[in-house]
Order: sequence, then structure tokens, then C-alpha cells
Amino acid sequence: MDIIVISLLTVLPCLCNAGSTDNLAFGANAVQSSTYNELADADHAVDGNRDSNYMWGSCTHTGIEDNPWWRVDLKSIYSINKVIIINRGDCCEERIIGAQIRIGNSLDNNGNNNKLAETVVSIPLGGTQTFTFDNILGQYVNIFLPGTQKILTLCEVEVYADNTKEELGDANHAVGGNRESNQMDSCTQTRLEGHPWWRLYCYINKKQY
Repeated sequence: MDIIVISLLTVLPCLCNAGSTDNLAFGANAVQSSTYNELADADHAVDGNRDSNYMWGSCTHTGIEDNPWWRVDLKSIYSINKVIIINRGDCCEERIIGAQIRIGNSLDNNGNNNKLAETVVSIPLGGTQTFTFDNILGQYVNIFLPGTQKILTLCEVEVYADNTKEELGDANHAVGGNRESNQMDSCTQTRLEGHPWWRLYCYINKKQY
């Protein structure tokens, strides 16, 4: 008997899954609105170094400007529910006040128009604050500080995804009987890759074809 196989191609963006212990931002590509000096690179906030002394080269630092921002690109879409920020520890703890955590998939306004997850009320000098919130789907995480003549300094930013949605994107969703087309848990999704595929096996007389 001929093998019956149906393969479908899709180019949907990836909705990836990660355990809550995986810092998605670690080593990811980070950019910021400006860079104060050679100690201030945007990627210092995702290098895994939690040291809060700016002078030791472990923090970011923008110039003095209106609406400074910092952004990390996770390269795939995640269901994010926690962000940890470590504030500068050698001075200027108040600079972080009012910073917004924004998450989404758009780069409009440099990503600063994405969904607001949390706003920083205060973080002590050299302090670590954990922000938890309802899941937000996104590839980009921004720290956006609205206002005039502001400086944004971050000594580490960690991003975590919910690990309770591991069934999202499962191949079986395409044959689950649910025709809903705008619901993330009723569709399949591959990773972002070359030549993605989906396959259906048919069973006849308990044999797989």
C-alpha cells in the first residue's frame, strides 16, 4: 500500500518555549538610544554580570537626552512574564524612577510603543527588583524612560518566559478539531528556519502510513 503523507509549508514566526529558570536576555543583542562612553555599551546589561558599579564596566549608560531607551532582541517570540532589573550601585539610584518595561513584536518608535508590562517606582542603590506580570508575547523587551533630559543606566536586565505554555505551537493542533484561527493554543508554529514543514501520518488497520 502506498504511504499517505501530507506535508504543509508555513513561514509563521516562532513562538518558543523556555523554562522559568532560563534568562532569555543573556548574551542576546542589545541596543540603546545613545552610549555615554566606552564603559556604557548596551550589551553590558545582558552579559550575566550583576555587578552594579558602573566604573567597573558592567553597566549601560545613555547620554543625557529626552526619552532614552534600551532594547534587547530575543530573536524569537516568547510568552514573557518576568523581568529583573539591577540598578546602578555607585551613584544615581533615582535615575531609574519612571522607567517602563515594554514588550512586543513591533519596532515602531524603536519598540517603545509595545505593551506596557510594568513601571519602575524605585529600585535601591545597587538593588535588584523583580517584576512579574501576566504573560505578554514578544520578541523585544524595552526599558524606556520617558521625560526630558534623562539618563538611563542598567547594570543587568534578565527576561524570563512562562513554562506552563509548552503546548503552544504543537503539531497536533492542526488536527485537533479546533478551527479557531486567532488563538495561540489552537494552531501549529515552527521555529524561524529554512524550509519548515508539517506532516500528517494516516493509520490504516493500526499500521502507520
